[in-house]
Amino acid sequence: MGESQTQTLQIKALLKAWTDACASPKETIFRGHCKAPIELQVRGTLQAPKHTSRVTSPDTWVGFRYINRLTLSGGGTFDGRGALSWKQNDCNENKNCKSRVVNIRFDFVNDTIIKDITSLDSKNFHLNVCHNITFQHATITAPGESVKTDGIHIARSTMFTVANTSIGTGDDCIYIGDGTSQLKFTNVT
Repeated sequence: MGESQTQTLQIKALLKAWTDACASPKETIFRGHCKAPIELQVRGTLQAPKHTSRVTSPDTWVGFRYINRLTLSGGGTFDGRGALSWKQNDCNENKNCKSRVVNIRFDFVNDTIIKDITSLDSKNFHLNVCHNITFQHATITAPGESVKTDGIHIARSTMFTVANTSIGTGDDCIYIGDGTSQLKFTNVT
């Protein structure tokens, strides 16, 4: 079975599990308005497709939207394979460049804990219009020569905590955008 077929099967299985978990009236390990808190544990390594044309969302590899009480944990790794796209990125010289796919994106997510995960060779990690987010015991890495690789990009979000986390990227380790307030950073290296 080829890489794209395997990834398609993995995505279908995850989407089915997610839909089933959201319909559950009690806690379950695992698109929004779920009846119970959701915990998604990643214990291995998820690899982004080599070519961004295989990403179904126009700008996001793994995305969470309109969710309350999510925990993303498990000690696993999201390998964005960023090196493949950094070579193709000319955004420093070309204002009309195509933006890269965001590794992990949270939109309209509230009361959430992101812990014990690694984002390796990240293209970006983005949080948008989120409230009460705790990001702890995580690692975000991309080489110094990687272009436009914000570690965490926060915009229009409130009550955001980053603790005991290591971030080393080729651009801003933490970017704080407009409309963002009530931030707390503790033991971030």
